[in-house]
Amino acid sequence: MRRSLSIKVQKGAHKIWAITFLVILWIGGCAHEHPWRSLPDRSAQYDLAWEFLTDTVSTRYAHFTVLDRDGGYIQTDWQIEKVGLLIGTPVVRTRLFVWVVNRSPVRIYLKVERQAYSLPLGGWLDETTENDPILLDVASDIGSKLQRF
Repeated sequence: MRRSLSIKVQKGAHKIWAITFLVILWIGGCAHEHPWRSLPDRSAQYDLAWEFLTDTVSTRYAHFTVLDRDGGYIQTDWQIEKVGLLIGTPVVRTRLFVWVVNRSPVRIYLKVERQAYSLPLGGWLDETTENDPILLDVASDIGSKLQRF
């Protein structure tokens, strides 16, 4: 009797581990990293390219959380757009990431994160897409400035 009881406990433990494993896979599949958009390589001087980058980004975002010239990395603070039905309620927020991967030739990666606030859920939901309008606009602006080089 004791032997069959221990076998049932072991089989139950396997089911718990299997369910836990599936839940972890499901959660991990939902949380994904958004892809970076690569701009064409340019032969511009790094200092000039950095000036174009900071100028372009600062026209769209007022605050930077990271501005690392030596590392070639820019991250903006969240910018809130009030586009909802409730006046004064922040509905959408975006932030921009810029990474200069290579200095000669200059290779730049861009990424925009977009989140929308959900009143029923009481939190921010990811709405990032590969073709975000801000991402396309910034990529076009930087590309046109660096195209001369």
